[in-house]
Amino acid sequence: MTVHLRTPREAFAAVAWLVCSADKSGSSAEFRFLYEQVQELAIFQGCDRVEFQQLLGTTFSKLFQALPTGELTIPEDQVKSLIAEIRALLSPELQVEAYKMAEALAAVDTVCAVEATILARLRDGLAIDEARLMAL
Repeated sequence: MTVHLRTPREAFAAVAWLVCSADKSGSSAEFRFLYEQVQELAIFQGCDRVEFQQLLGTTFSKLFQALPTGELTIPEDQVKSLIAEIRALLSPELQVEAYKMAEALAAVDTVCAVEATILARLRDGLAIDEARLMAL
C-alpha cells in the first residue's frame, strides 16, 4: 500500500488514523484528544482548527481510498509500508514525537490488544528504543 503522504503533518495525521482505526472504532475521547492535544503540537503550529480538520480529512481519504477492502482499518499486511512512508517523512526527533503522540492517543481510552500491537509495530518500524524515548 502506497499512500503518497507528502508532508510531516500528513505523516502525523496518518499515525493518528492508524491508532484511531486500529480497533475499528475511533472513540469520542480519541477525537477530542486530536483536537485538544495533537493540534497543539509544535508541528501543527499555525494550523487553525479548520486547516487541522482538512488535514485529517485529506489524510483519511488517502489512507482509506488506497485500501482494496473498503474497511476503515489498515490491514495488518499493509501497516509496514505505511510506517515506512511515515518514517521517510519525519526527522528522528519527529519520529519519537509521533510515537509519543500515538501512545498518548491510544491511552485516552483503554488500550486494546490491537492498539498495543500497532504501537509495537510503529515503535519497531521507526526504530525507537528506550534511549531515543528518554532523549526527548
